[in-house]
Amino acid sequence: MRQFVDKLLAAHGFERILDVPAVPTGNRSGVRLPMQVKTNSGTWQLRAFGTDFSLISRPWLRVGMFRCYSMGWGFVDERSNADLLLAEAFLAEQEQAEQLGRRLCFELSPLRSRWQVDRKWNLHRLRLAAARDA
Repeated sequence: MRQFVDKLLAAHGFERILDVPAVPTGNRSGVRLPMQVKTNSGTWQLRAFGTDFSLISRPWLRVGMFRCYSMGWGFVDERSNADLLLAEAFLAEQEQAEQLGRRLCFELSPLRSRWQVDRKWNLHRLRLAAARDA
């Protein structure tokens, strides 16, 4: 499955980044993940199926990274899943972002997917999550 996803997203101009399973809340890079847990060492964010995440930091945009994804461990419906895809892209036009979201979901079938477009830093941001049903 990973080779299929890598090839598909590369064809759409996405760059693969590390599959970091957890980050501390408020980390300096600005990475934000969908699920939060509290531990003795603080609050951590975990990879989970959903669109409430942020992979691309503003400095990355400045150096030209407008599309990236990570594929790896995370939670889907509160169960561990080894192949959770999180992808983020910044585009100039809302319609471009929405078309890309629809196209990726179609091309990623039969994976379950969800996407959302919003505005951030004066650009239109697509966030997409996809995974195999457990």
